[in-house]
Amino acid sequence: MSRKTFAALLALILGACAFRWLGLLHKPLHHDESINGWFVMQMWKDGFYRYDPGNYHGPLLFYFFQLGDVLFGDALATYRGITAFFSGLTAGLFFYLGFLRHKNWFLVGLVFLFSPAGQFFGQSAIHESIFIFFLGLLMLGLLKCLEDESCKSSFNLWFIGLGLFGTFALKETIVLFLASGLISFMIIRPSSVRIFWDKKILQMLVWVLAGLLLLYTGFLQNWHGAVDLFAAFLPWMKTGVSGSGHEKSFWFWLRLMNENEKASLVLALVSLMSFWRGSKRARFFALAAWVHFLIFSLIPYKTPWCLLSLQIPLLFASGVFLSELQVFSEKKNWILLWLVCLSLTLLDFPKILTLSWNAKIDLKHSYVYVQTEYSFRDVIEHLEKNQDLLEGEQILVGTAESWPLPWWLRKFSKLSWSSPTANCPPESKVLFLDLDSWNRIKPQFEKTHRVFQFETRQSRGPAVLVLSEDLYQQIGFP
Repeated sequence: MSRKTFAALLALILGACAFRWLGLLHKPLHHDESINGWFVMQMWKDGFYRYDPGNYHGPLLFYFFQLGDVLFGDALATYRGITAFFSGLTAGLFFYLGFLRHKNWFLVGLVFLFSPAGQFFGQSAIHESIFIFFLGLLMLGLLKCLEDESCKSSFNLWFIGLGLFGTFALKETIVLFLASGLISFMIIRPSSVRIFWDKKILQMLVWVLAGLLLLYTGFLQNWHGAVDLFAAFLPWMKTGVSGSGHEKSFWFWLRLMNENEKASLVLALVSLMSFWRGSKRARFFALAAWVHFLIFSLIPYKTPWCLLSLQIPLLFASGVFLSELQVFSEKKNWILLWLVCLSLTLLDFPKILTLSWNAKIDLKHSYVYVQTEYSFRDVIEHLEKNQDLLEGEQILVGTAESWPLPWWLRKFSKLSWSSPTANCPPESKVLFLDLDSWNRIKPQFEKTHRVFQFETRQSRGPAVLVLSEDLYQQIGFP
């Protein structure tokens, strides 16, 4: 790659990251973001991440966040900035392929860059955006192996190795993609790739396993984490099958794409043409992506951000097909395809405004899920502004579900947690309670305290902040 090409690629990647950083803090804290932040807090206490198989997610995200704490400080902007950066890098993978192979890869990169899902979930401090980057590396390595008809190249192997390491260190769902790939490979047999135990392959696998062992054991401080990695699949499979309150219909993913990702849906459908005019290599990636999509459609447990891990394989499959098909190499045909897809991205673009760039996002959008409300954020920000006055006061939390308060109130040193049915000490000056809990103790507090009601998050009832009269006179209420 020439210096000019490298500079152009670097500019595109930095531009993609900057695009993801726009409006980074417009939406309130998400329920899962608070849990991830709390895990980082425990890492600072323990000195390492103590892997919990019931969490269903690997350690890598939390180590990235801990590094962010060191470099940029403990803040929501830090964590979201990290995931947004990786989302921009994912678009950069497609631009990289565009420079090295075929210009239609640029179209795929632009479609993902302007994807409402890519923008919205890329700005959430959750595993998904980093996971799809490593998934992209894995697919890129597989593509290179299939093109060279050999996996002996160290360059190709390390793409695969990094992809395997990152995906296994982030989410157990990678096994579903690997199963889809294996099924597709057995059906299509895309090339005469020589699979054998070569020294370089063994070296790559050893490094991957060693890296995973270090992460899951807390850098050898919690050996049980290595066992828990395998134990995690049992509760995870049970959750996926039962739905655990997140049951959605078989058509959920198609409905989301039809509503919000028309350009991605068009490219996904274009990938189906691989079975008619594509090479074995293109058919392999298309089948793997659609089998993966089918498996996720059959699983009852569905949360909107998982759409990213379905979208990327579909876009990659379309990129492989478009880069090989001669008809799209002809100027009039590829210009027409680009115009159609970019026009569809413009139709979806207003959703980026309502989801990410408006001062207040649309909390009724189908992508907004178990999201805390703005009134809740206003309460926390008001308390933070008056932290000096509250420093000596005990803050009692007596809500049925404490999240996201354990992380959101981390700056306050005097916190106590109580069952919502327990009696609250009459001298308590700051209380977070469910509305039902407040109604039970109201006679005890209503003459000496002020109560302010606010919404917590979607699918939850209202909560109240109870302040003593003297404290209210000092800090007021937002």
